[in-house]
This record gives sequence, structure tokens and C-alpha cells, in this order.
Amino acid sequence: MTAERRKALVMMSITFLTGVIIGVLGTGFFARQHYHERPERKDGGRYRSERSSFQERIYRVVEADSAQRLLMKPIIDETSEKFNKLQEEGMKLVRPIFDSMAIKLKPILKPEQQEELQKYFHRHDKTHGGGEKSKEKE
Repeated sequence: MTAERRKALVMMSITFLTGVIIGVLGTGFFARQHYHERPERKDGGRYRSERSSFQERIYRVVEADSAQRLLMKPIIDETSEKFNKLQEEGMKLVRPIFDSMAIKLKPILKPEQQEELQKYFHRHDKTHGGGEKSKEKE
């Protein structure tokens, strides 16, 4: 392999790895901003402001005027409700999978690690509209 070819391969590899790193960090940043910093109500529901921000995004995308906004609002509200219900139903399906994993990991983890895993699951439930929290697994 010639020095020129080796140099080209090294540069391509560096470019690829840089892209992967930027992609991973960017996705992590987006997830943290979007999913983990959402305000929660005591009853587990979302605040109205979250729906409002969704509405505002839609309005901005289509550059809606005030008359269009009035006509669009009920449709956006209905869609937002459907999405929230779907997300909550999805979490009810995901929770048993997490519980199963915790059971399989129990012989491997130290008690402190098991406790941290349960705390993580609890935070995940709260930030993602949580399903039923399984008490017997704790």
C-alpha cells in the first residue's frame, strides 16, 4: 500500500469517526433537551404548555395567519391528545420489558447497582409518561 493511499484511508477514517461522534453527541443532546426536561404534573399528565409549543411549531412551519390558527387549533389539540395516549400505552408495554431485564440482571448486579437501576427506571417512568411501576421487582 502506497503512502498516498494510506494517507487517504486515514483521512477517510478520521472523517467517518468524527461524523459518528457528532451524530451520537447531537442525538444525546437532543434527547436530553426534548425528553428529559419536560415538566410533569403530579397526576403524570403533561402541562398545557407542551401542547402549546407543539401548536406553535405547526403554526410556524405552515406560516399560519390568525384565521387559520383558529381553524387549526382543534385539529392540533385532537392530534396531540392521540399522541399522548399512544405514548402512555407504549410505556405500559415497555415497562414489563424493563422489569424482565432487571430480573435477569439481579444475579449480576450488586445491591447498590440494583437500586440505581430501579431509580433509573423510576425516572424513565416519570419523564416518559410512565406505565405501572412494578413494586414487587424492587
